[in-house]
Amino acid sequence: MIQTKKIIFTFFLATVFSGYGQKDTRVLMTIDGNPVYVEDFKQVYLKNLDLVEDESQKDIDSYLELFKKYRLKLAQAYALGLDKKPELKSELDGYKHQLAENYMTDAPVTETLIQEAYDHMVNEVEASHIMISLQDAKTPADTLEAYDKITAIRKELLAGADFAALAKEKSEDPSAMDNAGYLGWFHAFKMVYPFERAAYKTPVGGVSPILKTQFGYHVLKTLNKRKSRGEVQVAHIILTHKQADSTIDPEARMREIYQKLQQGESFENLALKYSDDRQSAVQGGVINRFAAGQLRSSKFEDMAFSLLKPGDYSKPFKTELGWHLIKLVQKFPIESLQQMRPELEARIKNDSRSKLVEDALLAKLNKIYTVKEGGDVVMAFAKINPTTLMQGKWQMQLPDTEQVKPALIIEKDTLTYNDFSIYVKQAQRAAPNYANARAFLDFAYSGFKSKSLKEYYRSHLAENNMEYAQIIKEYEEGILLFALMEEKIWNRAKVDTMGLHGFFDANRDNYRWPVRYRVLVASSPNEKSAEEALKMLKQQKAPADIKKQLNKDGLVNVFFTQKTVTADDSLLPQGYIPQPGLNKIYKNDDFSIVLLEEEIPATAQEFDEIKGKVINDYQNKLEQEWLSSLENGHKVTVDKQVFEAVKKELSH
Repeated sequence: MIQTKKIIFTFFLATVFSGYGQKDTRVLMTIDGNPVYVEDFKQVYLKNLDLVEDESQKDIDSYLELFKKYRLKLAQAYALGLDKKPELKSELDGYKHQLAENYMTDAPVTETLIQEAYDHMVNEVEASHIMISLQDAKTPADTLEAYDKITAIRKELLAGADFAALAKEKSEDPSAMDNAGYLGWFHAFKMVYPFERAAYKTPVGGVSPILKTQFGYHVLKTLNKRKSRGEVQVAHIILTHKQADSTIDPEARMREIYQKLQQGESFENLALKYSDDRQSAVQGGVINRFAAGQLRSSKFEDMAFSLLKPGDYSKPFKTELGWHLIKLVQKFPIESLQQMRPELEARIKNDSRSKLVEDALLAKLNKIYTVKEGGDVVMAFAKINPTTLMQGKWQMQLPDTEQVKPALIIEKDTLTYNDFSIYVKQAQRAAPNYANARAFLDFAYSGFKSKSLKEYYRSHLAENNMEYAQIIKEYEEGILLFALMEEKIWNRAKVDTMGLHGFFDANRDNYRWPVRYRVLVASSPNEKSAEEALKMLKQQKAPADIKKQLNKDGLVNVFFTQKTVTADDSLLPQGYIPQPGLNKIYKNDDFSIVLLEEEIPATAQEFDEIKGKVINDYQNKLEQEWLSSLENGHKVTVDKQVFEAVKKELSH
């Protein structure tokens, strides 16, 4: 069974990871008149050169026999209709959907974004911003008014106005009155993408063009740029400015704590007893690792990054939060692009950057497919209860004859008014954000078109992408063969109790315990301790007494193992020949002494002792019998001329 499973999934993996080029359509063999192509054989053979352990399987002639058996099993699986079983169809559909996600992207745009994100990880930027909110903008006029405001602000900045003063006066970011628009240092994924990109693109000291985010219109000023310091983890002790006991001076008390630290008291103990941050105090003051811009205090961050070695601690220092002492736990430098690539790719998928990838894919799909929009679909829907639509209570109320009208045509597939109505009903929660029903329906139709294009692409992926089609084909064959082997061999061997016991009885000579030995093995890292242990064993001292005498000061100078073993057991030292009594010290990786306590003669094994092995052997027998019946029940013809040509090609 183990070998069979290995062959199934070796074939599966081989095709998944092999290269894809123009298919070799020469027919290598036929099974009941159905062709099996050279390409299928070459792909699995070439990959299996690295995967198989059995050298005989690397021989092309021997491998052809394995391949023939594989294809016979597959033919049997389809003949039995296993591909129609609901549970297998469900598993395959789930895998198709999961795999298709890897193809629902635009590779060049994704790669550009990965490179950009990494550059923004290894470099940090410091910036301030001014924002005019779009939160209450319901109409185009509202949006234009906000845009005119930010345009006027930018003109003032370009004319030399003080950024911080203007931020306090005109920014609609609620925090601007306190921070004058200052955002501190940050790197990739810490801000919304348009903002992040503008900050990096703007030269130091420069003012950015106007940019729009979901929060509003912005202009920003890039204050500085530097190489990223990565992340850091510290432990801290804090005394807040406002103490419950008004007689306590936080600065004086922190300096006393600092003196206790210098006198040798542990940082962890001091944090536990005195820090006002009780959540971290019980962890010895340790807080989560952080990067620049993640904490409320840039001064705290700068002090943390200034510490050089784990265990180094700061002098007392003051921030807007209170008085602090910090100790460095660990620094985490930025990893290489190769190491970070999987993380960056995943974060891009969950970031607003993903919109760029999706837009690139949709642009590509619009070029690949013929797409026709339903002429008056938006206008028609705008007339259907627009008031309830804007309230999020809309229901489809077109007559049946209207519902079948084409709303969108992709190639030869037609999506109807009814399809669009389903989409509108699901999307109508966003309607109140739009000025009127027509504006919302324009948005909804665009989303409907994008969704439909992607679904069409996904459903026809196997027709247009050879790699995807080949992986799906091999996955389907893999689960079919697994189901076939379960049904025909593995489950049968488990439930056929009479056959299993009959097989065991007929092959009892194959199931015998060899001569075994009950031994006590003493091992030591040094020869002197081994000699002392041998001497004490000869004096018939117990292992516990020997360990007590030799294992002192935390050192393990002698280690005992008592076990029943065969002559080739790895516990026995190299060169040991089983014989009674104590003889000598064996030197291998360590120094060993073997006391042979009992020799157990060879005996027959009982079924319950080796049930697993018997089942495995019985399964192999059933499989061989089944394969013989398959070969007799199907007509297999190999084109020897084609096979000889393939052998020559593969030999190079």
